[in-house]
Amino acid sequence: MKFKRFLNELENVKQENKLLKTVIVILTVAVIYSLYYVNKSAQRERTIIIPPQLHSRIVFNGDMPDKAYFDEMARYVISLALDYTSATARGQFAELLTMFAPSAFKEYQPVLYNLADRVQAAGNISNAFYITSIKVYPKKKKIIVSGVNYTYSADTLLTQKVSQYQIGYKIQAGRFLITSFGEVKREAE
Repeated sequence: MKFKRFLNELENVKQENKLLKTVIVILTVAVIYSLYYVNKSAQRERTIIIPPQLHSRIVFNGDMPDKAYFDEMARYVISLALDYTSATARGQFAELLTMFAPSAFKEYQPVLYNLADRVQAAGNISNAFYITSIKVYPKKKKIIVSGVNYTYSADTLLTQKVSQYQIGYKIQAGRFLITSFGEVKREAE
């Protein structure tokens, strides 16, 4: 850009610099404006997931899933952990272990495999858990699942008890990971 408005060359260069500074300021404002709206739209982005084992639509707002996601994941975890027969226990527990966080894997692997060994050694044993309620505590990163647990040997009912299970979780890179799992004696609030 060469201005020839003035006879003096210095005045032409000053005018050119003013114009260039103005263009730089306008471009900077436009970039900041664009970045603001890109960031704002990224935060409002929703991801809808329907994996094969889930039965309802799951929505993530930013990095936080909705309650339906936690309900489905709790049902899936409870199904793998507490609905088994002597033939399916080892496979289900192996699949459940893939959902554990690396920090909790070593703690739960021997427990679940020992349970699978006992169930297989006992023969015709089956367990069923019927869910009555699911309570999600996202700030504490835990889910409390209440229900009735039935244990059968062949066609004979061995035990029936009302129980609650707590699932500790974390969501890492969009993946649901179990940090703790166990029966609780009373509901934790």
